Amino acid sequence: SEEVKNLSDNWTVVTADGSDAAHFEHSLLVTPDGAEILTPWE
Repeated sequence: SEEVKNLSDNWTVVTADGSDAAHFEHSLLVTPDGAEILTPWE
């Protein structure tokens, strides 16, 4: 489900319908010359 809700701890996010969900983040390398995504979604 794309619908989510925040729990009372103001940190936890769950799907509104209780279905399973996953979380993905990118790792970035930031240098004086710019930024590079180290974990591209391919």
